[in-house]
Amino acid sequence: MKPEEKRQLVEDALKSENPDALYMDGHDIAIIGIAQKSQHPPVVAYSEAQIIDNLMSWGMCHEEATEYYYFNIAGAWLGPEMPIIVTELSSL
Repeated sequence: MKPEEKRQLVEDALKSENPDALYMDGHDIAIIGIAQKSQHPPVVAYSEAQIIDNLMSWGMCHEEATEYYYFNIAGAWLGPEMPIIVTELSSL
């Protein structure tokens, strides 16, 4: 499935339950689904490994992409509407 198709599916699914859900610009390729947080509306779920791979496709080496990810993405707090990032078992 193309990244824009994944995003559209998630947008359509969240339209009624959480139209204010936030998305990561440029990382649609890393969307893996929708996640439910306790006492909050559902949000977009992203793959940590796919985000880092995507950053590498922008020209960063693995070390730069990982550092950028932890400092600028994983360390950000934008409120309860922000996405959840999943660390997949294969990445552990």
